[in-house]
Amino acid sequence: MKWITHQAAAVGAALALHLPPAGVAAACAGAVLPDVLDQKLAGLARTPRGRQKIFNRIHRGATHWFGWWLALFLAALVLGLPPLERAVLTGLGFG
Repeated sequence: MKWITHQAAAVGAALALHLPPAGVAAACAGAVLPDVLDQKLAGLARTPRGRQKIFNRIHRGATHWFGWWLALFLAALVLGLPPLERAVLTGLGFG
């Protein structure tokens, strides 16, 4: 899947869950956040070739583990946060 398909699915699901606009935007961001984090971690390498090697090694590793995002999603529902914060964390975790 490409970024746009991840984002489209997340936005569609967030809308189906009736999340407010902040939650929908967070779901859109959360849909690609694991890849962004992997790219940022790989960007710490000194050379372009080193970045690619690191990215290939870490991509779809810890940042893509479903458990982290499920925990964030569930925490948003359970912690009794204000509505805006709950919507953002729910969207981010769901995305």
